[in-house]
This record gives sequence, C-alpha cells and structure tokens, in this order.
Amino acid sequence: MNRTQLTHRTRKTVMPCLSKSFMLCFYDQLYSVISNSRLGFQHGTLRKYSMVTAVPSISDFIYRALDDQEIAYFAYVNIAKACNAVNPKLLLLKHINQLK
Repeated sequence: MNRTQLTHRTRKTVMPCLSKSFMLCFYDQLYSVISNSRLGFQHGTLRKYSMVTAVPSISDFIYRALDDQEIAYFAYVNIAKACNAVNPKLLLLKHINQLK
C-alpha cells in the first residue's frame, strides 16, 4: 500500500469519528444560540419539537385565531438547501451577530 492509499483510507476512517465528536461537543452551544432566536412554531430538528408536534400546535394556533375572529396565517420555509450553500462559519456568525 502506498502513501496516497494509506492517507485516503485514514481520512475515510478518521473523519467520521472526528466529525461526530465535534458535532457532539458543538451541538449544545449551537443549540443554545439558535433556540434563543427561533420562532414559536419552528419545528423539525429541535429537541422535543418534531414535525409530528408541529401539526397540532399550528392547528391549535389557527383554530384559536379563527375563534377570536383574527387573521390566521402560516408560512412554510425550508432553508436546508440554502444552509448547505452557505459557509457554515459565516452562517453561525450571522446568527450570533443578530442576537447582539
């Protein structure tokens, strides 16, 4: 096995472990920053907020607004592809700067 093959193999085995450990260390810090700036009905990848819990909470919001004769509105935004196109460091700095 030559050096290039060894480097490639090492990269394939070490990188998933490093990325997983980095994610576990960084997740709590990132979660605390994002959870402070999230909207009330934001669901999906947040703890205790799945898409299953989103449907009843949004339905309840709409029914209450209709009972009170208010205008009910709903916007579904999927920013997954947009976040993948942006440098993650810049995205995190933008979120942190918005909280200040």
